[in-house]
Amino acid sequence: MSESLRVALNEGAVHAIDAPDEATVRGPFHVVLANRGGPVHVHLHFDDDLSAVARIDETNHYVEGGETSRIPIGVVPEHAPARGVLEIVTGYGAETTRVDLTFVDDGPTTADDGAEETVASEASAAATHTGASGSGGTANRNRSRQARQRSRPTRSSRGTATFFDDTASTLLAQIGLDSRERLAFLGVVAVALVVGLAVITAVGEILLSLLVVAIVTAAVAIAGWLLIE
Repeated sequence: MSESLRVALNEGAVHAIDAPDEATVRGPFHVVLANRGGPVHVHLHFDDDLSAVARIDETNHYVEGGETSRIPIGVVPEHAPARGVLEIVTGYGAETTRVDLTFVDDGPTTADDGAEETVASEASAAATHTGASGSGGTANRNRSRQARQRSRPTRSSRGTATFFDDTASTLLAQIGLDSRERLAFLGVVAVALVVGLAVITAVGEILLSLLVVAIVTAAVAIAGWLLIE
């Protein structure tokens, strides 16, 4: 922020204004109204050239006797150099003083550079987080897919179970066993199915699966023959 523009009021005479003839400012500044006498009304006005650069919230001010008021003057960001007149009026036009003001380009600030670095670092951190989340999500999906494949029965095991069911049903229909014998035979078939499926699932080889099917089929046939006898 530039140094303040100091203005003395009522010094030596009523409504008197003591201000510098010209001033150069860089960025926002304050107009300091120091009242040396009684209460006074003050009006501040920028000409057209300065109005394109300077900003003031309130142009009319009332300053008590013996008090000092600080009037903030804002500046448009990244403005071009400008020169114009600040008009100071007291007592509703009783006295008027004009100050030649020159606004110079304040240029880039260190704070702006720091803000750009902060934005860049935040963007880099966000990209890193997104990449980590994406790789973690892919790994989780792969693990879930593998778990579903392990828990899902193989095609050969499903076919074996269907074959056992058909074989048991055919044997029961052909030999005409009573209820007790049927229950015993079904129990043997169930045990054979469980053992056969467990072995097939653990092994996962086609040839070994066929061998297990043959063994289980033979065991079921022998069990059925013993029940018939």
